[in-house]
Amino acid sequence: MEELNIITTYIASWMWHLIGIMCLIGLIFMLIIDRFVFMLGFAGVTLFCEIMAWRKQREVYKLQNESI
Repeated sequence: MEELNIITTYIASWMWHLIGIMCLIGLIFMLIIDRFVFMLGFAGVTLFCEIMAWRKQREVYKLQNESI
């Protein structure tokens, strides 16, 4: 059961990274078409997603150290 929790948290971490990358692509697209308000929105979402991914990665490391 412990391994399942580690694996699902690891997958959740990568899910946040993927969402962040998609929003980063949207940010670049909005920069190209000169929509600066939307660009700032995409930048905020990208930052939020990367912070969440970082938190999930820390949680994975904690779970791995507890299982050893």
